[in-house]
Amino acid sequence: MAFFKPAWQSNDPAKRKKAIDNLTDQDILVDMAKKDTHKDVRVAAVKKISDMNILTEIATNDKDNEVRYVAVLMLANDKILLANVVKNAVNYPDTRLAAVERISDQSILVDIAINDWDWQTSKAAFMKLTEQAAFIDVAKNAKSDSTRKLGVHRINDQSVLRHIAQNDKSENIRELAKAKVNN
Repeated sequence: MAFFKPAWQSNDPAKRKKAIDNLTDQDILVDMAKKDTHKDVRVAAVKKISDMNILTEIATNDKDNEVRYVAVLMLANDKILLANVVKNAVNYPDTRLAAVERISDQSILVDIAINDWDWQTSKAAFMKLTEQAAFIDVAKNAKSDSTRKLGVHRINDQSVLRHIAQNDKSENIRELAKAKVNN
């Protein structure tokens, strides 16, 4: 008597992908999302995973950009998990940027703008900032001169600009701040 294996175990990726529509077992879905050899099958499985920590792991580690991107989208704007993706997906700049795009929390964006090692990610976080206090924090504290410069451009507070003009470690940033001081 021959035994039939379930469609999600088929050798045909199209059948495995179609079988995901009827799967509800999270363990099987996670296994498929992490281990299937076909990207489209992994994407379909990721779309049905409900465990946010697993989605964060996939967004951080999967070898395929599309799979990582779908995992980021599935994080449902969980600002802490998205921040973890930004911090930990070090080899995947597109995934990090996709995570930044989904973050709206100003304090997390300030932290990324100030501390991130990648200019594009730092800039993307900065560009989502809306508050003077955030611009000031970035202008004073960002690791990157380029990011501090972005902050100085957005500051209106004359006393802060004078402070930066006198104290910033970069001559270029001191000059930029000095040029913005009214007196």
